[in-house]
Amino acid sequence: THTQTHTHRHTHTDTHTDGRTGGCGGAGPCSGMLRAGAPVQPLLTDLYHFSMAHGYWRCGRHSLPAVFQLYFRSCPLAGEFTLFAGLHDCLAFLKHFQLSSQDVGFLRTVLPPDTERGFYEYLQGVTTEGVTVRAVPEGSVVFPQVTRGQDAHTHGHRTHH
Repeated sequence: THTQTHTHRHTHTDTHTDGRTGGCGGAGPCSGMLRAGAPVQPLLTDLYHFSMAHGYWRCGRHSLPAVFQLYFRSCPLAGEFTLFAGLHDCLAFLKHFQLSSQDVGFLRTVLPPDTERGFYEYLQGVTTEGVTVRAVPEGSVVFPQVTRGQDAHTHGHRTHH
């Protein structure tokens, strides 16, 4: 009998449009983004999302309803399908999402220097109140590059603060 033990350290790696990669494994230039012991890490995202939020804010569209669809590009391990899992974690992320003053301070160091002060004030008050999540049932078979908005179920997990 042969037994192998593997230890993996989770890291977050972004691929930038110019081909560079950067990781957020808890050390290095993005270590200020991690909160010790916090179940939700609101800054573990691509800065593109904050740039888009800034664009919506500048155009006065930040309070209008918006729809975002999540999908994946390819199955892990060269598979042909994947089982949907993790809805509970996504809902917990939304329930507890809030940018701290330290988070906003970090964003001030990485967003363009001409970003308006009012945008940072807006970010400080962002909540997920009113967010509706529609998802396929946990354990459903899902395929790469397919959004399933039409047959998704609405979860009664609206966040209220």
